[in-house]
Amino acid sequence: MQDVTLLTNCIVVLVVPREPEPVPSNHKISSSVIAGIVGSALVFGILILALSWALFRIRLRKLRGILEPLNPGFKNFDFSKLNAATNGFDRRNMIDVAGNVYRGELDGIQVAVKRLSEKSEEGAHEFITAIGTISALKHPNLATLMGSCTEQNQLLLVYKYMENVSLQHALFAEVKSELNWETRYKICLGVAEGLACLHESKLQVIHCNIKPTNILLDKDFTVKISDFEYSQFHDSKHSFVCRGHMSGEQIQGFPLTPKADVYSFGIITLEIVSGQEICPLGGREEVCFFFFFWAYKHQVEGNLTALVDPDLKSSNYEPDEAHTMLCLAMTCVNPTADDRPTMSSVVKTLKDSEKFGGKKKNLL
Repeated sequence: MQDVTLLTNCIVVLVVPREPEPVPSNHKISSSVIAGIVGSALVFGILILALSWALFRIRLRKLRGILEPLNPGFKNFDFSKLNAATNGFDRRNMIDVAGNVYRGELDGIQVAVKRLSEKSEEGAHEFITAIGTISALKHPNLATLMGSCTEQNQLLLVYKYMENVSLQHALFAEVKSELNWETRYKICLGVAEGLACLHESKLQVIHCNIKPTNILLDKDFTVKISDFEYSQFHDSKHSFVCRGHMSGEQIQGFPLTPKADVYSFGIITLEIVSGQEICPLGGREEVCFFFFFWAYKHQVEGNLTALVDPDLKSSNYEPDEAHTMLCLAMTCVNPTADDRPTMSSVVKTLKDSEKFGGKKKNLL
């Protein structure tokens, strides 16, 4: 009964929400105004793109005017011909997925066509810088440019195709090339001379991305270092497939010097002499670092020649030369950048090693 009394004494208040007051008509944004704003933004964006592309074409014409007298063989290719040569840039003709490079045949000549970002400020800047850099640096061990194409909003660079593809292919492909000692020594010296040219040129180029896929090999296994023209665009932490070829200062993001390339050269030399891949594609990074400590262990034990590829041991090779090259490689991979040699001194050591058969005690 008491509960009933309490209930009857309660006052129930119902709060009914008020309808929202209509927004005054002068506060409403009409659909026509919105459409006008969006349309204006689109037109402005298109104008900016068109202006950027026009400026790019002007800069490119000026650059060609400077470079053509210096490079008589440089050509402006028709897009239709390059498209036909690569079978419409068919993925089956792609020889470098990461670099967007396609193989093709042009007027009976095998070519490699590199496709850059289409019609973007970044791509245009990279395109112009690449042409300028590669045209300014001439050396037998640096890749050369045959020409370019900017038709139909495309940014294409055309290189001569390398018959033996790359060091990656020659050493580590399923059907790898038979590389004797003389050829391996030639490759090491070619890489060293190419890097020395980059470092000592007026442009003072630091490659930043030396790895087996960027060391191209022609029909005679002559080295042609590629991708140096894009050195300033490399993200030093992500341009490598794995960190095995990267120096400690590069991994940590410190300012780079030519000694970063020296470190990469040391790792490449260990791979060439041993026939072992420091970082197999898709392999774990622990494998990369194990490779280095494996080499260091043999150095401490005074048994560096144990690293030599068994395929070489069954043929005629120069043990003294191999020992010199391995010692040189271990000097190049010194964790302290200042204690690594310069590439010009590396070239001298390799040439002296060849001259003296690796037996001269003070080569290093």
